Amino acid sequence: AGVRDGHGHTLVMKAAQGGHEAVARALLKHTGLALVDAVNARGQTALMLAAEREGTVAAAKVLLARRASVNVQDRQGETALFKAVAHANAPLVRLLLAKGALAALPDKHGTLPLRRAAMEGQRELVSVLVSRQPRLSAWELLGELAAAPEEAEHLRRRFTAASPDRPHPPALETGSLLAWIHRDEEEMLEVWEEG
Repeated sequence: AGVRDGHGHTLVMKAAQGGHEAVARALLKHTGLALVDAVNARGQTALMLAAEREGTVAAAKVLLARRASVNVQDRQGETALFKAVAHANAPLVRLLLAKGALAALPDKHGTLPLRRAAMEGQRELVSVLVSRQPRLSAWELLGELAAAPEEAEHLRRRFTAASPDRPHPPALETGSLLAWIHRDEEEMLEVWEEG
């Protein structure tokens, strides 16, 4: 079971990546916990490989039941949560968050899973990830959800110019902030000036 292919993948990794729950369970029973957090040549674990594919939640549950680490980062600084977000694997995103995955752990470029979800236009995952960070300032969320840092800076300047006595919008509850941030620029400005 400790055999590896040319990329450093173990049989457990291959089983998890293919969503083969029963095979993963049998291999882990045979090898104990030794291979649950083994890494391949890219520093990826079986849980990370499962996160990159749909239909792998059952295999991921097997790994998690065997205490797979949810916050291990590969050579790119990506976690299983980051990979699940990047591949729009919503069921696995929810499972990983329930098992303690850190939504505020950035990759080596400083990108958070929230930013990746926004870049991919995954509103459902944006909502799920924002709900894990209940008190974000509007600027923090705007910075993560803007298409580019320049866009966030443009909106920040526009809002500050409209209300110079209020340099920062207040921190809002997640639901209100998410609703506010999804409006178009003119609506956002109106709501901010009123609030």
